[in-house]
Amino acid sequence: MTGDRETHREEEKVSFPLKPVLIALGPEEVQRLLAIAFDGQAEEALAFVREELLKRVEKALARH
Repeated sequence: MTGDRETHREEEKVSFPLKPVLIALGPEEVQRLLAIAFDGQAEEALAFVREELLKRVEKALARH
């Protein structure tokens, strides 16, 4: 079963070269991240990654 997951992950990999990306976080975002970390809120953490970080990474990569 682990092999199936690894194969699926490889299929999802980006097919173009990636570059380093720096993302600045404001005080509210840092506070949200710390609250997520201390409270162990998995769903909230996933939402933050999807709603905030992923959008910023995509935007930063579009600039390159």
